[in-house]
Amino acid sequence: MRLLPTCWAICAIAIVALLAAQSPQANLAEQCVVSRHGVRLACPIGWGILTKSNEETIIGNYIPSPDIPKNVFGGPSKAWLTFKTLPAHYKDLAEWIFAGKKIAPESVENKLTVRNQAAGDIAVVCLSSSATSGTLYTSYFFQIGQTPVLLELNYGAGDQKKDEYRSAAVAMIETAQSVK
Repeated sequence: MRLLPTCWAICAIAIVALLAAQSPQANLAEQCVVSRHGVRLACPIGWGILTKSNEETIIGNYIPSPDIPKNVFGGPSKAWLTFKTLPAHYKDLAEWIFAGKKIAPESVENKLTVRNQAAGDIAVVCLSSSATSGTLYTSYFFQIGQTPVLLELNYGAGDQKKDEYRSAAVAMIETAQSVK
């Protein structure tokens, strides 16, 4: 009759292990990969998918709290990146960048050349928030193969890791791949 308690103990351990493997915290230990319209990006280590829709995929360096609505992002030491490909109402990357400048005329524009592992040098247009408080952003517009891409990084103005977040966004561009 000692076999029955042993079986219950083994079942309980298996259930706990299964639940732990499915928890969002466990998922942040693995590197996620996001894909949209022929472009694949590797998430920074420790970042995971927060939400996904037909228009965008949002990843973050945190696990959302169940008591916060799904469309609310951020907070102290929390950053998130929105990954989009060209919306249907823009004809090309240049028009999309032009619209970005019109939507945020106060943004600061910088141009980068990023060495992509598969495609070589890629021109990147960055539009950054000129604000000094609240939530700041940097929008990275670039093209992988024939697909225009926007990565938009958001973080708190006082966040001590903002340079780390910017480096993570650039690393995503460096490793972006065109997929069929």
